[in-house]
Amino acid sequence: MECSNWSIRFMLLAVCLLPALVECRTRHYKFNVVMKNTTRLCSSKRIVTVNGRSPGPTLYAREDDTVLVKVVNHVKYNVSIHWLNGGNRDLESGFTLPVQSGKTYMLRLINAALNEELFFKIAGHKLTVVEVDAIYVKPFKTDTVLIAPGQTTNVLVTAQKNPGKYLIAASPFMDAPIAVDNMTATATLHYSGALANSPTTLAIPPPKNATAVANQFTNSLRSLNSKKFPAKVPLTVDHNLFLLRSRLLQAHFFNIGGVFCSISNKSHRMFSTTPGVWFMHCHLEVHTSWGLKMAFLVDNGKGPKESLLPPPRDLPKC
Repeated sequence: MECSNWSIRFMLLAVCLLPALVECRTRHYKFNVVMKNTTRLCSSKRIVTVNGRSPGPTLYAREDDTVLVKVVNHVKYNVSIHWLNGGNRDLESGFTLPVQSGKTYMLRLINAALNEELFFKIAGHKLTVVEVDAIYVKPFKTDTVLIAPGQTTNVLVTAQKNPGKYLIAASPFMDAPIAVDNMTATATLHYSGALANSPTTLAIPPPKNATAVANQFTNSLRSLNSKKFPAKVPLTVDHNLFLLRSRLLQAHFFNIGGVFCSISNKSHRMFSTTPGVWFMHCHLEVHTSWGLKMAFLVDNGKGPKESLLPPPRDLPKC
């Protein structure tokens, strides 16, 4: 019995020591940004890829690892490679943005998330919004920016506070009863001359369901509408057009295989008077990637009024 107790203690000691045996390492990756021909159905185009893949390759790392990524741009376009700090980390371990008192800096904000709109703010500083998705907007000041997935926003920030360290925070916005990754990504605005051990002025993110904050930002967006950048909005309408383009519909009409598969389930019945292909999906991108998507393929009925119209004669087939 005594021998058994010693064995248990030794095993517990070994388990406790195992994490200390895991050493951090430096991981090297190389990204070659190249063009690649991609074909979907009968449409081909050249797209920008990383190592010939889209989406690009996955980076693997453990906590405390150092990741070195060498990016070589082989295309004629300017590109940006970006990540978001994906956790609520120690303030000292996040990204540090050095600034000098009295200077103004332009920050390009990119929301790399798939499903969450994000609030962005810098403690004690006003942000001047000047561009959204490559379109100049009438500049306005705000302490909180709302940025949607895949969106870019350019803001100006002036370092006019007392020298020190100020928290930069990005947190999710969701005012519907849907679960989100309610984490706050952090970084630090570090004034030149401030001591490394000086306290950090904290930023308090809005609640995740702060609809009023989100609406205040979106309602402040206005076009620049200047002589140099006029807002040329047509005042009269010449033709009313309704455009519908669907690859699934095209594959169904021309009997192109390999685009979708049919699932028959006779336990459910539905009534439809609109032939064609109708896509049903959740608005959350992550749900679509899980396969939570489907299309209703409604066959022709009786007579021309219940039949799918043919595509226009000038529709490109390939």
